[in-house]
Amino acid sequence: RIRERRGNTSGVTAPSNIYRDKEGRWLVISGSSQSTVQRLFATMGQPELIKDPRYATNERRLEHDEELVAKVQAWVGERSRDEVLELLAKADVVCGPVNTAADIVVDPHFVARSLVSGHSRFVGDLVATGRMIQFGSLEPFVLRDSPGVAEHTDEVMADWLGS
Repeated sequence: RIRERRGNTSGVTAPSNIYRDKEGRWLVISGSSQSTVQRLFATMGQPELIKDPRYATNERRLEHDEELVAKVQAWVGERSRDEVLELLAKADVVCGPVNTAADIVVDPHFVARSLVSGHSRFVGDLVATGRMIQFGSLEPFVLRDSPGVAEHTDEVMADWLGS
């Protein structure tokens, strides 16, 4: 069977989607197991949902995914992303932020692992991703500008023409 596009849902477990908080920031929540979904519903203050025939099993939740996503969205939409992530982490519910570029450049993990600062004559000071996989034997990643128009013409022509 060839899987079709599903947007942000997994099509395998429900609820699994991205949700927008009250400040417009996004996070992902995955109901990856029956016990995870039970903890999610309890954290939402709606533990009775697991007894609702529409949401009692993963198969039934998948059949009613849109309405379940709406319930989770309503709960998330009343809170900040940080509050939701903290509550769900305490409940051991699979979740995480959907980071923007602004989030990434201040995230201690990204800064320590893969971000490099530099200066481009074209755009000024900037931050960009370096190597995502780190090896101690590699030289540090250096952010370099692209060449300017015709910047290396003389060198290339001398090499090609032998002069």
